[in-house]
Amino acid sequence: MSNPYIVKLDRLLQEIPIEERQEILQDYLEHFRLAQAEGKTPEEIADALGSVEALAADILAEYQAGRAAAPAEAAAQVMPVPWWRTAVMMALTAVLFIGLIWAFVGIRMVPSDAVPPPESSPAVTVDQLKQSLKAYSSGLSPEPASTPPASPEAKKTGGTVIINEERKAADTISSLQIETVDTEVVIETVKDTKLQALLDGKMTVREGEDWTDYYDFGTDSSDGTFTVYVRVVEAKKNQMPSGRKTTLRILLPEAPLEKLDVSTVSASVKAPALQAGQFNGASVSGNIDLAGLKGKNHHMTNVSGKISIDSLSGDFAVESVSGSVRISGTSWESAGSVNTVSGSVNLTADAKLPFNYELNSVSGSVKCGFEGASSSSILMLKQCSGSTGESKRTLTLTSISGPLQVGS
Repeated sequence: MSNPYIVKLDRLLQEIPIEERQEILQDYLEHFRLAQAEGKTPEEIADALGSVEALAADILAEYQAGRAAAPAEAAAQVMPVPWWRTAVMMALTAVLFIGLIWAFVGIRMVPSDAVPPPESSPAVTVDQLKQSLKAYSSGLSPEPASTPPASPEAKKTGGTVIINEERKAADTISSLQIETVDTEVVIETVKDTKLQALLDGKMTVREGEDWTDYYDFGTDSSDGTFTVYVRVVEAKKNQMPSGRKTTLRILLPEAPLEKLDVSTVSASVKAPALQAGQFNGASVSGNIDLAGLKGKNHHMTNVSGKISIDSLSGDFAVESVSGSVRISGTSWESAGSVNTVSGSVNLTADAKLPFNYELNSVSGSVKCGFEGASSSSILMLKQCSGSTGESKRTLTLTSISGPLQVGS
């Protein structure tokens, strides 16, 4: 056992019998293996799990609580696990996998000519999820009636080209749709401004070429929706110069939008503060980093990037394959949920807000930081739940192998 984190955890769990201790350690070794297969380093995985001392304390507390709840140790050793508990665990695992796949593929209707239907129905892989979102980002946006020519400042004959392009919404806009590939999105709210998109950055091109030979930047205003997209030109996607950096800056008026959709591939989304009745964010290999998000209903998905939100208000649903999720300052009206396969989840909410909560993980750790929480462990399935006050408001966190934590 060469993993330093696991070795130290083994040393701190000596009071647990060796058979049970080895099973616990094996769960965390498998968590490291899965996360490393996604490209994470052991140090990053250890940071996501938190300090080994805190984790060991949680495991020991859970183990002691389980022993105290059993009628007798001898009886517990021979008592068979009820069939319905096994069925519940299997159903939870199946529902979580199906739900995540549906979230990444089903909510984005990929055109039939973008991804040919398979002859059979193989298991959906992370690569297929990535391809689906890439197809969506590059194939669904309507072409504008006419695209203004590149600015004179951007027209150079080879060398380093400065990108400085601007598009403004022509009509009154209630909905904004942003789709980018390989371009970071920064959204800002500015007083006394009209909705506009600014593409800037720099890249090195060959003689006689321009940045527009590599990127297609366009907008379209129709039916109250302003669509902005940045695509990689198909003929140049395998010849992209290195060292390039492009950023799409969106300037919003103070009046909140009814709906804001952002889809990115290989790029991040950042915003100091957002107000939208509904926010939908989807990212492949990029982070979603929002300092504030206010509205009624929000939905976020990612494959391998991080989701980080401070001061979130409104009902929310988050799905992640291997990226970590951190949400703080949370309040909602009806329901909040986070589902992940191997990423960690850390959510904080005001304990004065009455709500019911439940955390379930097949093999990851769970921690409920509110007073009066109860925990249980059935085979590999770990659970903790409780209530901060009588309410129909609910919070649900689920994972396959990622650690879950909720508190104030």
